[in-house]
Amino acid sequence: MKFNVKMLSVTLGLFTSHAFAHTVYENARIYTVNDRQPTASVLVVDQGKIVYVGGNDGAKPFKATATELVDLEGKTVLPGFIESHAHPATVAVMEAGDFVYVDGAATLPQILSQLKAYLSAHPKANYLLAQGFNVASLGLPPGALPTAADLDTVSESVPIVVYDSGMHAGWANSAALKVARVDENTPDPIPGKHYFERDTKGNPTGFMHESAMHNVVDAQQFNAVENVAEKLQPILKTYHSLGFTAITDVGDTFSTTVAAIARLNDQGKLKVYYQRGYFYDAAKSTEQNI
Repeated sequence: MKFNVKMLSVTLGLFTSHAFAHTVYENARIYTVNDRQPTASVLVVDQGKIVYVGGNDGAKPFKATATELVDLEGKTVLPGFIESHAHPATVAVMEAGDFVYVDGAATLPQILSQLKAYLSAHPKANYLLAQGFNVASLGLPPGALPTAADLDTVSESVPIVVYDSGMHAGWANSAALKVARVDENTPDPIPGKHYFERDTKGNPTGFMHESAMHNVVDAQQFNAVENVAEKLQPILKTYHSLGFTAITDVGDTFSTTVAAIARLNDQGKLKVYYQRGYFYDAAKSTEQNI
């Protein structure tokens, strides 16, 4: 059986007032998620709010005051979807500056060569973010990890950060660590879980885990509110076009997210509810985390 689905990005509510009804959607197959009234055929929307869900008989008063009648011709209408685990702000940050994808099967020399080629082709790039490597594919001895020194062979002046394929770890060159003010005195956000790899003297090697890595990216020049908002808007627009009305951004650590969302909202471009999840940073006080 084929269903012709019509997505309406609104939240369902059952009301009976029809004094200010504007648009009536009729001849629909409406799934209400209401056990007392699982289906309906007519939906009335007033200024972005649903004021009636029911049958044709109850809809007659609304039709008299409606400014528009829309025949859905038997299409299915569903409540708005909720994305419960996604990272749209992370994608926006990644796209906010010079960015390259790295093949997960690439060796360390191949990755370094790819990054060098990118900077050579983009001489005006003043930072570089990459993503996609797998430690197991780098060709390093068992237990060994890439270091800042490896990326320093690509550039000692352009900050470079490379995420792994799952974006739970990565590594940076010395220039990126310097911008983020990461040194032997920098505490781990969550020791043992979100942390900097260190040498025997306690100096960060350049390899990082979880929010330690995100914090280094957060400090880079490309992570500006206007850049992130510009890249975030089409991502959220895509969600909305697919029927999503709310998004939970799980574990976002970037300092630009709240301001970027507020910017889109002020511009009238935020069409979904946006809930941000936070990481607790053990290096900060409870008050600072709150």
